[in-house]
Amino acid sequence: DISFTMQEDFVRRVHRARTSSLSKPVQECCDYIDLHIEDNITLKELASALRYSDFYLSRKFRGETGKGIKEYIRLKKLEKARDMLTDNSLTVKEIADRLGFCSLSYFGKRFREEYGVSPSEYRASPR
Repeated sequence: DISFTMQEDFVRRVHRARTSSLSKPVQECCDYIDLHIEDNITLKELASALRYSDFYLSRKFRGETGKGIKEYIRLKKLEKARDMLTDNSLTVKEIADRLGFCSLSYFGKRFREEYGVSPSEYRASPR
């Protein structure tokens, strides 16, 4: 049921925001990325949407998370891909396309770097 899923997601976000050591701008940034993970998010768009300068948001984000925004987005996309791979309704290529990876081989390379197996191997492995 979609309303239950939305409510569950909301509760998780509120809990994370209350227990997070991240500043409001960085938390807003993470939330925006989570909500728009299938979009092609740029630093300029992100900063504009959250009403911060590119420089301020980029520097603050790296200072608090230890990662650049671009790297963080890529890691979140890979997490989403991992979740999507448990559902066999989409092919690996469709997942790569939906998450905005420039090619199937680039997606496979990055997935393997992060998880140690290819997307197809991950899908086939028992969990």
